Amino acid sequence: MKQLRYYLLWKGVESGPFSSEEIERKLKFGEIGLLYKIKSEIDSEYFLLKDYEFTSELEKYNECKWVRSMFTEYALYILSGLSFLSKWIVFVSIMASVIVWIFNNRELAKKNILITLFMGCMGFVFFEMIYPVLIQ
Repeated sequence: MKQLRYYLLWKGVESGPFSSEEIERKLKFGEIGLLYKIKSEIDSEYFLLKDYEFTSELEKYNECKWVRSMFTEYALYILSGLSFLSKWIVFVSIMASVIVWIFNNRELAKKNILITLFMGCMGFVFFEMIYPVLIQ
């Protein structure tokens, strides 16, 4: 998870970037005071340090991103498992993997493509060679 960085402003001089741990340490040892102004990388304006909450939108987004990532992973695994049934599902699963690849989750995309190709081949073997023999 990407850690948010913060900038401090005191008497018109900006310093930083700092992590939230660094700012807490500076407060604890009296290097900065509660009247310093602070903003994060994603804030557009400064706030008084005494009024600032370190739970930011980016941290909430990163937590939500993990959930979406797990959902994406399970959805891709379901698609790759269903690729046994149809060449169209193989196509959809590979296109979904390409999209995941574009959004920089390359490990998941590679794994899903391999599973999809394996399951697609097994489906082809089953429906073209084994199933016709079984129904006779």
